[in-house]
Parts: sequence; structure tokens; C-alpha cells
Amino acid sequence: MHNPFNDKTFRLEEFAEYLLRNRLAREGHSKFFVFWVRKFLEKAPADPKLTLSDRVDQFLLGLQADQRYETWQIEQAERAIRLYFHNFQSNTEWKTTTEKRVTPGPDGSIPRVDALAETRRLLRLRH
Repeated sequence: MHNPFNDKTFRLEEFAEYLLRNRLAREGHSKFFVFWVRKFLEKAPADPKLTLSDRVDQFLLGLQADQRYETWQIEQAERAIRLYFHNFQSNTEWKTTTEKRVTPGPDGSIPRVDALAETRRLLRLRH
């Protein structure tokens, strides 16, 4: 599968054409979808432990914190990013990550202390 984080061209022109061809965005709006995807790909958190979904959440939280964008713009950014990865890139691993966040013990159980630490970390990312 094509990894857009390794390809600095990102295939954004193809994405714009895809949006129009499949009527997922109006002609005048496709450029904004490309804008949001480019912004996300250039500024997305690079932590390999984060799922794509977590990266998107962090990015959107950053947009909200910036206070330069209206709610509808942040919603448009989320829609554009999801269309790019899920529809255009056919990324079926939206919620998966290459690394386990909490390593199970020898018996397959997850130590409570590790589970709590990971929960705290995730809550800090989202709030």
C-alpha cells in the first residue's frame, strides 16, 4: 500500500481529480480539501505509536487551539483527511498502529499500571 508520509508528492493532484470525478466535493471546494490534506501531511504528529486516527485527532485539536479557524473549517479538514486516507488511499488501517502500546506480560495479561499509564497518555492527547 502507498504510504503518503514517505512520499512527499502526496498525489494531491490525483486526489483533487478523484474528488471531482466521484462527486465528493464541488469543483470550487476541492482546492480546500487538498489544502487541508497538505497541511495535515506536512504537520501531522510523527509518533509511530499513534494511530492515523490519533494523528488526525491531534491535528484537529491543534486547529481548534489555534483559534484562527471556524468550526465548519475544522469539520471540512476532518472530512478531507478522511476522504484522502479512507477513500482515495484505501487505507483500511485507520485505527491500527504498527506498535503495541502496552506490552502484555508472559501470561498474555496487561499489567494494570501499564494500562493506566497508557490511558492517561491518550487522555492527555485528546484534551
